Amino acid sequence: RPIETEVTSALGVDTCDYDITVTANIKDCGTGELKTVSDPITASKSVTVHLDNVAPVVQCGFRSPNSSSINAVDDKTLYHYMLKTDGSSGLALSDARFFYEVEDNCKDDVHINLVVNSNEIQQGTLAELFKYKITGIEEQAKFLYDTTSCETMGGDLFCEQDPSMENLKVRFYDVTVTASDSAGNTGSDTCKVILVPSCDPSTSKSNKIDSNCEELERERGAKAEKEEAERTERTGSTSLSSKTEMDHQGKMEKTAEKFYYKMDYMKEVIAQSQILHKAAEAKFVWDHELDAPSTPLGTSIVYTPAPPVLDVSKAKELCSRNTFFSSKDNAEDCVLSYSSATDDYREVQLTTTTEDVSGADALSSCTTTLNITVTASIKGCPELSSSETVFVLVDKNVAAPKCDFAQGPDVSPVLDVSRSIQFCENEIFSSIEASKDCVLKNSKADDASGGCRPIETEVTSALGVDTCDYDITVTANIKDCGTGELKTVSDPITASKSVTVHLDNVAPVVQCGFRSPNSSSINAVDDKTLYHYMLKTDGSSGLALSDARFFYEVEDNCKDDVHINLVVNSNEIQQGTLAELFKYKITGIEEQAKFLYDTTSCETMGGDLFCEQDPSMENLKVRFYDVTVTASDSAGNTGSDTCKVILVPSCDPSTSKSNKIDSNCEELERERGAKAEKEEAERTERTGSTSLSSKTEMDHQGKMEKTAEKFYYKMDYMKEVIAQSQILHKAAEAKFVWDHELDAPSTPLGTSIVYTPAPPVLDVSKAKELCSRNTFFSSKDNAEDCVLSYSSATDDYREVQLTTTTEDVSGADALSSCTTTLNITVTASIKGCPELSSSETVFVLVDKNVAAPKCDFAQGPDVSPVLDVSRSIQFCENEIFSSIEASKDCVLKNSKADDASGGCRPIETEV
Repeated sequence: RPIETEVTSALGVDTCDYDITVTANIKDCGTGELKTVSDPITASKSVTVHLDNVAPVVQCGFRSPNSSSINAVDDKTLYHYMLKTDGSSGLALSDARFFYEVEDNCKDDVHINLVVNSNEIQQGTLAELFKYKITGIEEQAKFLYDTTSCETMGGDLFCEQDPSMENLKVRFYDVTVTASDSAGNTGSDTCKVILVPSCDPSTSKSNKIDSNCEELERERGAKAEKEEAERTERTGSTSLSSKTEMDHQGKMEKTAEKFYYKMDYMKEVIAQSQILHKAAEAKFVWDHELDAPSTPLGTSIVYTPAPPVLDVSKAKELCSRNTFFSSKDNAEDCVLSYSSATDDYREVQLTTTTEDVSGADALSSCTTTLNITVTASIKGCPELSSSETVFVLVDKNVAAPKCDFAQGPDVSPVLDVSRSIQFCENEIFSSIEASKDCVLKNSKADDASGGCRPIETEVTSALGVDTCDYDITVTANIKDCGTGELKTVSDPITASKSVTVHLDNVAPVVQCGFRSPNSSSINAVDDKTLYHYMLKTDGSSGLALSDARFFYEVEDNCKDDVHINLVVNSNEIQQGTLAELFKYKITGIEEQAKFLYDTTSCETMGGDLFCEQDPSMENLKVRFYDVTVTASDSAGNTGSDTCKVILVPSCDPSTSKSNKIDSNCEELERERGAKAEKEEAERTERTGSTSLSSKTEMDHQGKMEKTAEKFYYKMDYMKEVIAQSQILHKAAEAKFVWDHELDAPSTPLGTSIVYTPAPPVLDVSKAKELCSRNTFFSSKDNAEDCVLSYSSATDDYREVQLTTTTEDVSGADALSSCTTTLNITVTASIKGCPELSSSETVFVLVDKNVAAPKCDFAQGPDVSPVLDVSRSIQFCENEIFSSIEASKDCVLKNSKADDASGGCRPIETEV
């Protein structure tokens, strides 16, 4: 069938998201005898695409200089008026108070590349960029620049001027901020810092350079000082970073020259430059979820004076503990050369002080130990300092030691227990000795002095936090300090580490049993045996199973789950179910087993069903069940317990007094049932409820009492009879878990578990898959047969029957406009108990004319086409388009629509 596919678009939730809807249209229902459908059948799906064709907007600038500064900001240019003292204290950098802002149309992070270029290059640092971050505010850049120029630098440092400048040689910096959004759109902005030199207009009035000279606006500083004083009086605080900064800016005012070149002339001068050198570069991220700086202009960021950052890690690595020095001076030189300190703005100096700590605090008993303290301080400001200590070893006699004391003569051995942790911590041991052997075997101790000292490794154990956890401590001992002129160490040097192991050498204790029979039952429990007295009605209603009211309990010494294997064996085998095991679970309580058994035996079964008696029994043929519970803990220790169910047949003692079998016959204790009924009545009156599962169960047990025989074989004789058996057949098996975090059943003996009658579980999923919507039937009977054969129902204890009812729904609720649609309802009910039922409906198609249709209507004549947009999602959702038409074209091109009826209907696809 012909298919037309089209795409349409609509703005999504986000400003940059668009929903592209793909629609596949079929204009007719098919050919042949199928009816024409007036309304087109459509299949639509949506693909969300991301559109971003707008570049981010970038703005950079400089915050206003501090109030006492003579520098000025005009538009995007900072004019730095060079002072007499610029460059006098080395390569000191100045803060440009730079900022940038970004606006983007989409809610995506924008990547920032910030580049600083200058028209001059010099030895040393020309410019630096640092990142700084205020919580919740966008990441910003701290731009520091050298305030000197090649013209004013002086000294022997290399500096190259800009050869493209003709007359005046000045230095300037270009700061370019480039922002790239997720679509690759870019925007940028450039700001400048110009170092304005001083000038002398009196040299020559005709000289163009000097004619652009003007007197510095001195009142700028005075006005700023007045404004600062008023602000301090009004707010109680200064906007400058600190008193130190105010003093510094005041000095700037005093060290300024009288005349400087004009701003406009500076612009003309730097416009001549044709050369730029990259001085610094850094990358930032403008996070769309953070706030932009609220007041970037005119805002002063306060910096608290802090000591320099001192790093002695390299000195500790290369000078401390792993090297011997022949003198104190050599040790100090090593520490000083491998120590470093940094400060963003100020010059730092390093000094050392040395102390002999070879006494009580000695690092080694064989050498001299020195404590070298490294101090980093701001040059000219000693109170801003930070210090760290490095221990070193000095011994002039160990220049060529017999042992390699690279880490010191008394250093502890290197103890590695990683393999012990890997191989022993996850193992469960049956003895503490086995766990110790594992740890000792997998631990490795090496002498750090090159293997010339004897090492003794030992393990000790202690009970851990848990009853089954033990902490195995591994200790590596070195008994002497070395040889030659080194002193002997009296105390052993030890290295110790601990490994936790799991010990379990106790088998779990298992107990099984049967809860007391219900009060009206004639059955009896003696120790671990349930005596089932066979009734006249046993086996009369088919292979009905009885609940043994079985339970089991487990005790284990460790807090681990115990795995349970439960096996039911019988001395007889028969056609049909002999026994069944079900799991049942009460929230918070250990998982338990429901054991159901057949109450008949081969002797009493009758009928044509196959049943094989126990040939090893000589006289009386009886059936019994062995229920064995085996518990295995995590160490593989096992414990088990076995319980039995014996089917006790009736007997007639009058047949022959001399016969041993009959002489073990006794009259049933009838008062057992009567006494139980009396106790049950008293319990009901006292508690207001019956301990039986339900009224139905009480009536059922009453019937058991009435259908019992008069005489049954004695319990002791039954034990003798089953002791003859030498044959057991497996009847059922199931696995359970005894969870160490759950509670055991609190009162397993004498407790009745209440079961609420429930309908059977019905499953028609297979019928819906194989009979509904994807198959045509030539008749109603064929459709019903298909649904019934692929439906199933289950119930744990009772027999289930399935029935169907059929309704023609070809009207308003029709599945198809071309065929007859039937609603087949499947009902599953308990046999003999129709009120306990569950139902589900399956829709089927019936049309005798479509046995060999021209089109393949396996899924119905009106089924929508199959639309696949997976390639659209793969290739279009992660693409960013510059126009909505381009995104539509991508989705339409990568969408695929197929006619489910075999391709004989036209399909139109749209977006």
